[in-house]
Amino acid sequence: MRRWGEKKIKGKAEPVKIYQFIAPSTRRTRFDVSAERGLTQFVGRERDLDLLMNGFERSKEGRGHAISIVAEAGGGKSRLLYEFRKAVSNENITFLEGKCLSYSRGIAYHPIIDILQSIVNISEDDDDHEIKEKTSKALQTLGVDEASALPYLLEILSIKDSGLDTIPMSPEAKRDRTMDALKQVVLKCAEIRPRLE
Repeated sequence: MRRWGEKKIKGKAEPVKIYQFIAPSTRRTRFDVSAERGLTQFVGRERDLDLLMNGFERSKEGRGHAISIVAEAGGGKSRLLYEFRKAVSNENITFLEGKCLSYSRGIAYHPIIDILQSIVNISEDDDDHEIKEKTSKALQTLGVDEASALPYLLEILSIKDSGLDTIPMSPEAKRDRTMDALKQVVLKCAEIRPRLE
């Protein structure tokens, strides 16, 4: 962001500071910024880290499962995951991360959209056409039936002309088919390489 000084705005008593946005920030959370500056020693959460490591070992044996990390804001969830990622960094796995952010509260599927964008390799600069192409190519590569998955994935990626409007269905059926499409993609990805999401 570049500062351009101040400007008098009609209806405002004082001049308003003007900024130009140059590029989106890649620093998405306060923790990301803290990690770049350097972190304090990791203490007091060794048992939690051991539980994550045990779950990871079980998943490598083919017994995948979900682990929920719940704590108040500032309770160390991000730091615990940071230490876990560091501990398994030499393993042949793919990390996919979706975050619930304060400004995304009203966006359905926000963490799932993050994960899908990672799988499909969508960047912030991609337009609708590029996103359609990348999503279609990813489905072909994974061996997921494009006709049964593509419109639903494009819809949650907020792509115009997803094709879903031509398919008559109830909201419940739409939700179920969207979840099925996501499940197909994640399971096919896991067949290729273990994933932590």
